[in-house]
Amino acid sequence: MTELTWYTADDLAKNVSQVVLEANEPRPVSSKFGVLKLDAAYQTLMTNFWSTGFFRLDGDPGPYLLVRADGRTTALKGQPFRVAFSFYRLAAGGLIGVFVDFPKPRRPDGTAPPHALFETIRGIDLDDERQRIGDAINGTKLHMCFGEGEGPAEGLASGLWTDHHIDALYDVLVDLDGPCRDALKRAWTSLLDYHDTLPAESRDFQASVRQMQSENPLSRSPVLDRP
Repeated sequence: MTELTWYTADDLAKNVSQVVLEANEPRPVSSKFGVLKLDAAYQTLMTNFWSTGFFRLDGDPGPYLLVRADGRTTALKGQPFRVAFSFYRLAAGGLIGVFVDFPKPRRPDGTAPPHALFETIRGIDLDDERQRIGDAINGTKLHMCFGEGEGPAEGLASGLWTDHHIDALYDVLVDLDGPCRDALKRAWTSLLDYHDTLPAESRDFQASVRQMQSENPLSRSPVLDRP
């Protein structure tokens, strides 16, 4: 099991609060998944070369956090990383973001490859999305799966992305201690309460994403540092 440190941080100018998990010495283990074929609910994971997000399987509800890092998965194995649960209170609604950040990756020869960051930004109006993220936040551990796909998938056949899959290469399991779970639950509940107080007709996912992006320029990491 990978040991964990964590902290909370806020940025009022960006309308965000974060609970950030730090895995300074991750301990990868053999993946329990093998080959993943996910249905249309996970279009982003199946079509984006670099992406992250929570998924479930039939008969195995998890949820699990997939990090798809085509071309870099092996190089990132054992590298320190952060997982930032990000809670955005925006004018047109709440957003939940998850960022998996490798701030200082190193090659075997000691050189530094480009910075690696994986992200997912989700709305909280859809019941399935809300339940899946809520179950992850209320869990006692974070089960991460690192894998690689075959490039972008096109088309659906019987609910699966045709002839495309993701190879699960290794997993990282992180225990969440009581105070960390409490901090995540408080932040999640507060975000839901804020979102639900907004009139339904004023909520707009796309407008919320635009505001979030304008307040988080691409030139800067979206993960807040320790206060």
